[in-house]
Amino acid sequence: MEFFAGTETDTLYPFGGDQYWIAVKRELTAGEDRALAHAAIGRGTREVGPDGQPTNEVGFALDLDKAAFKKVALYLHEWNLTDRQKRVVDIGTEAKKVAALRNLKPPQFRAIEVAIDAYVLERLIEKKVPSGSDGSTAPSAP
Repeated sequence: MEFFAGTETDTLYPFGGDQYWIAVKRELTAGEDRALAHAAIGRGTREVGPDGQPTNEVGFALDLDKAAFKKVALYLHEWNLTDRQKRVVDIGTEAKKVAALRNLKPPQFRAIEVAIDAYVLERLIEKKVPSGSDGSTAPSAP
């Protein structure tokens, strides 16, 4: 049993061809996974009743934009995308990565997001149904 997330990456080509690539993490750490799980939650609120006491009604403000950028930033490890002067854009820090992602043209960001979504889904399927398995999750009899 492995306890810690690995550092392996895989290369994806979200724009067709092999000129431009992105390297994505094979798996997230527990901290990254939790950050992603809570990325869309902007803030929580609790209703106050007529008597001035908090009720059981809880509401959340969602920020789906933040969640989309967070997901891509967490999985994205490296890339060779260039700016208008044909220099590779540095994404070496979280701040630089998010800034670069937010400055992409919408179709290019969507292509990266779709490629990462497909990759993550493929990895989840591989983990749930190992190659050669009948799909059963029940332990085999001794």
